[in-house]
Amino acid sequence: MEWYDKLAPSYDELYGEEQVKKYGMALSLEEVLRKDLVLDVGCGTGLFLEFLGNRSPPAFYVGVDFSSGMLSFRKRSKEVAHDYVLADAEFLPFKDSCFDKVFSITVLQDSLSAERMEGEMMRVSRGAIVISVLKKGRFEMKAEGKLREAPIQGTKDRFLVTRIEDK
Repeated sequence: MEWYDKLAPSYDELYGEEQVKKYGMALSLEEVLRKDLVLDVGCGTGLFLEFLGNRSPPAFYVGVDFSSGMLSFRKRSKEVAHDYVLADAEFLPFKDSCFDKVFSITVLQDSLSAERMEGEMMRVSRGAIVISVLKKGRFEMKAEGKLREAPIQGTKDRFLVTRIEDK
């Protein structure tokens, strides 16, 4: 958390372009509709909100991050009703099945318990879940049976997707 708090002022400048590319890829796997309630797990500064507002605005967006530093630089949108929550992705403070779409872009590999975080995303979703994880590094999916790998090329991430009816 401390690393992200320190990185927050320059995060968008350093990683924004790559993240925006991943958002486009995520939306090629699961379209966001105007009626959707969207959860962004590990939202950082809220770049995904900005991206959605410019391209595919949902009914409501909630960004969750455990870094107060990142959230202090959070984006705002006139196009999308939104809110941000300071919380741990392994213990999401939401009721079961309350979001239509759940996205988590390049976050899961940093979790202490990827299986717990994945379970929480499954719990709060009533629709689809799109996750990206770094191809390189220490991370391996343990609960990947619930997710299918999506054939996306051109990024440093692997994309995994599921729909609740697929569970």
